[in-house]
Amino acid sequence: MDIIVFLVMVLVIGGTVTASNLLGVSSRMSLLMAFAAFCVTATVVGALIAPPDIEKLKKKKDIKALIKALRYNLYLNDYQSREQVATTRQSAARALGEIGDPQAVWPLVATLRGAPDAGREATALRVAAAEALGEIGDIRAVDALVTVLKHVSRNIGPHTSEKDVCRAAAEALGKIGDSRAVGPLVAALDDPSPDVTQAVVEALVRIDDPAIESLVAELKEDRSRARLLTAGVLDQLGWKPERGEDELWYWVAKCNWEKASDLGPIALEPLVAALKRNEIRVAEALDKLGWEPDGGENEAWYWIAKRKWEKAAALGNPAVQPLIATLKDANSGESRSAAARALGWIGDPQAVDPLIAALENPWSAQEAIVALGNIGDPRAVERLIHVLQGEFYPLHWEDKHLRHVAPRKYDLIRKAAVALGWIGDPRAVAPLIAALKDGKALRRDAAMALVKMYNNEALDEQCKQSILSVRGVITTPHCDMSGECARRDHEDRGIGVDFPL
Repeated sequence: MDIIVFLVMVLVIGGTVTASNLLGVSSRMSLLMAFAAFCVTATVVGALIAPPDIEKLKKKKDIKALIKALRYNLYLNDYQSREQVATTRQSAARALGEIGDPQAVWPLVATLRGAPDAGREATALRVAAAEALGEIGDIRAVDALVTVLKHVSRNIGPHTSEKDVCRAAAEALGKIGDSRAVGPLVAALDDPSPDVTQAVVEALVRIDDPAIESLVAELKEDRSRARLLTAGVLDQLGWKPERGEDELWYWVAKCNWEKASDLGPIALEPLVAALKRNEIRVAEALDKLGWEPDGGENEAWYWIAKRKWEKAAALGNPAVQPLIATLKDANSGESRSAAARALGWIGDPQAVDPLIAALENPWSAQEAIVALGNIGDPRAVERLIHVLQGEFYPLHWEDKHLRHVAPRKYDLIRKAAVALGWIGDPRAVAPLIAALKDGKALRRDAAMALVKMYNNEALDEQCKQSILSVRGVITTPHCDMSGECARRDHEDRGIGVDFPL
C-alpha cells in the first residue's frame, strides 16, 4: 500500500509539472502548483485509506456503512496498521450488536463463519460477531451459532483462543432463547473449558422451561462432569424430581449415594457402575442395599473402593485392570501407592508398562519399583538401571507442593537394586557390581541382589563369573563401630553378606 500511495504522488506531481511546462508557466509557479497538487492528493488519498469512524457511524445508526466497515480490509505494511484494521472490524461488529438492526444478521453470520485458528485478530472478530448476534437476538442466527458451538467444542483444548468463540456462541444462544439450541448446549456441558461450560449453564438457565426435558434425559448419560452441571442447572430452574427413576439419576448426578440407595433396588445398577469412582461411600451404599459382589471386576472395584487391597489382589486377573486404572487416575496418592503394591502381589505382566509410567509419580514410585521386581519382567530392567545409577529423579518432584511426599532419591536407588536382583536380568550385573563401591547402605542391597542373581540357574556363565570376581568384597565382614552406619559413609569396605557356592 505504501508503494501505491508513493506512485500516485509521483504521477500527480509529475503530471502537474509537465502540464505547467507545456503551458509555459514559470518555474516558481510550477513549483507552487506541484506543491498544491501534492497537498490535495495527500488529503484525498488519506481520506480514502483512513479507517471509518465507527463511533460516528454508530451515532448515526448507519447500518450499511457499519456492515461495510465489518469487511474493512485495507492493510498497510506495518503491524500497527494490521492492529488498526482488526480493531475497526471488531468495533463495527459490536456497534451493529448495540444498534440491534436485523439487517446486520447475515453479514455477522458470514463473519462468524470465518476460518477457525486464522490468528488472534480473526478469532477476536468472530467472538465480536457472536456477541453481536446475541445482542440482536434474531433466530436466523441460531443455526450458525449451533454449528460453531458443535465444531469448536469438539475440536479445542481448554486453553486455546477458539474457546472464546465457543463461549460467545453459547452466550448468544442463551440470549436468543430458541429451543433448537437446547440439545447442542446440553451436549457441550462436558466441554474441557470451564469458561465454556459456565456460559452453557447460564444459557440453559436463560432458555428455562424448554430445556428441562433434555436436561432430565442428560442425567442418565454416562458423563459424570456433565451430569453434575446438569443437576445444577435443574436446581437453578427450580426443578424437583418425582420419586422414581428421575430422582435416582438426579442423586447419582449429585454423587449423593446415600440418597440414591434410599430408593431401593432400582439404585443397584448405577451404584455398581459408580464403584469405578473409587469412593468408599458408593461401596457403603451398596452394603446398605445388601449387594454382594460377583467375583469379577465389579468385586475388584468394590474392594478398591473399600481400600481392602489384599482382597482385591486375591481376585487375581479380574483385579488387574481396575488396579491399573486406579494407579493412573486415582486422586488419592495413597490409592496410587496401594494399587502399585497390589499389582506387584498379583504379578501379572499387563501391569509392567503402567508401573513403569507410575515411576513418574512421587506417591507411587517406590511401590512401583517393588512391584516391578515382584513381577520380574525384563521390560523394566532398563528403567530400573537408570534409577540405580541415580539418573532418574523428576524435576517436578522438587516443587514445593510435592517435596513433602516425594521419596528420597537414595531410597529409590536402594529399591531399584533389590528389584533388579529379583528380576535377574544379565544387564543388571555390571551396574550392581559398580554399586558395591557405594559408601552407605546401597552396597549391601547390591551385594544381596548379586548373590540372588548368581543362584539363578537362568543366568549365563559369563555373568556368574563376573559376580564371582567380587565375592571377596561381598563376603568380607562389615566391622563399622557405629550402629548408625546406614545413615552415613562406612568406615570400612566390608559388606558381610553370605555368598555360599
